[in-house]
Amino acid sequence: MIDLDVLTDFVLGALSPAEHARVEALVAASPALQADVRALAELLTADLGAAPVAPAPAGRDRLLAALAPRPRLAALVDRVAAFVGLAREAAAALMASIDAPDRFAPSPWPGIGLFHIEPGPRYAGAEVGFIRMAPGTCFPRHGHVGTEVNLILQGALRLDDGTVLGPGDTYGGDASVVHDFEALPGADLILVAVLQGDLVFPAPDAD
Repeated sequence: MIDLDVLTDFVLGALSPAEHARVEALVAASPALQADVRALAELLTADLGAAPVAPAPAGRDRLLAALAPRPRLAALVDRVAAFVGLAREAAAALMASIDAPDRFAPSPWPGIGLFHIEPGPRYAGAEVGFIRMAPGTCFPRHGHVGTEVNLILQGALRLDDGTVLGPGDTYGGDASVVHDFEALPGADLILVAVLQGDLVFPAPDAD
């Protein structure tokens, strides 16, 4: 728990930078503390017959930032932006829309949806997009003409060699690689893929 005096100083912007950062992290992770902060902010700025005590401007800005809802998969926004060659704001907007049911078009394979996006100039001509897979779904075995790179955003998958990967992990393939992968139980598997070339179905070593 955070002492009331400390929380009050946090609202007023009166803590040291290090202590403010510590309390800010605790507030950001706790809905109960966020409610306490809002109540304190209202109390401290209320007209009680005396001049209101307002938070310092810098403290107020940090407070608002701490209370603001974090974008979807916020920890990976910068990774996605670099991965597809887009500005951070554009990547954040795309990631904020991945829960909209109509953004994913059906694929040829049941349980797998595709959400095409326009990448930055660095990947002009590549096929880039989000892939969403229901748990237990297998992406068919395939080969490559060119390269494929994927960044996992949510859920987990198992490659055909038994390797298990989760959020923040990357994997890929080139002309020397033939593989498939399965979405593991839990949350839907969501990844962003950059394909420069083509996938080959059925896989070259298929019967």
